[in-house]
Amino acid sequence: MKFLSLIFILALVSLGYGQRIHNVQYRHKLELKKRFALLNLSNEQKNQIRATITETKLAIKPVKTDIKLKRVQLDNEMRAEQPDQAKIMALTKEISDLQLKIRQAKVDGKLKILSALTPVQEEQLNLPFTK
Repeated sequence: MKFLSLIFILALVSLGYGQRIHNVQYRHKLELKKRFALLNLSNEQKNQIRATITETKLAIKPVKTDIKLKRVQLDNEMRAEQPDQAKIMALTKEISDLQLKIRQAKVDGKLKILSALTPVQEEQLNLPFTK
């Protein structure tokens, strides 16, 4: 009975933490949308920014899939009766390299978005946000 209660409590805490992370991410996206709304972007700028966001998401999606596959392979290797340390280290490096590729794509996307803004708009985007 105590074991079931402990599992139930852990499940509730996990769900609450996951919801909290989702709310923080949602608020961040909402704040960015508000900031961009205040920049008075031209239609050309809006289209360029949307295209950059789509391009970045499309570049990242297959890399995320590769990461998931490598993690499954790593998990399988770790659970093997005789884990191969060299293979485990190689998979870990591959996962790390793929994560770096995602970070670089995101930075590249942010730089492209910033290049679409005027210096005044870029300055406004970086100002502290007040409600």
